[in-house]
Amino acid sequence: MRDSLALKTACGSPNYAAPEVISGMSYGGAEVDIWSCGVILYAMVCGSLPFDDDQMPQLFSKIKECRYFIPNNISHEVKDLINLMLQPNPVKRITLQEIQEHVWYQQNLPDYLHFISKQQMNNKNAQIDTQIAQELFTLNLNITKTFDEVCQDILNKRNTDYCGAYELMKHDKLKSECFKISAITGKAHDEDKNDKKKQGKLKTIQKVINKNKEINEFLV
Repeated sequence: MRDSLALKTACGSPNYAAPEVISGMSYGGAEVDIWSCGVILYAMVCGSLPFDDDQMPQLFSKIKECRYFIPNNISHEVKDLINLMLQPNPVKRITLQEIQEHVWYQQNLPDYLHFISKQQMNNKNAQIDTQIAQELFTLNLNITKTFDEVCQDILNKRNTDYCGAYELMKHDKLKSECFKISAITGKAHDEDKNDKKKQGKLKTIQKVINKNKEINEFLV
């Protein structure tokens, strides 16, 4: 979804819909997706939906007024993130980059996701990966456009099969690069640990030798 692209069609499950969607206002796709993800996150950690009612008018009223309750046993960090995602004002709602930088998101995050998040944040204006773009033409995607046109569609984040395939392939490539880096650094770390273990064993052996020398000298 491109920035500043306003949508008007109300769609999706009512329980997950953002206030601006059910109010019939123009809305931004990225902002309402973050709201829906906030509903999903709430359901994952609380075991229920934040907005639920058998009567549709009451449900819409709860969503518009942002009336929901977070149990006390939920951590402060995830509470904060949920509140930022379920912000009724889309202008003030947390962005995807801010979610990636949030303290709760960063907890126990796998190394490769740290790497990918940094790559995405540092390369907003990055060039197209031409190798991946060329590979798209080898897949059964029925691409009728030229290479340059496909690259432009990728930059514009067009909703096409080949743009989706590009993003998935790029993600896999970044993941593989991260695992390679982790393997190299992990190997270096293991070698360092082994060296320290070896040094520790040598010190212990030296202590035993010295102790035996002292005993022998004493007996003599």
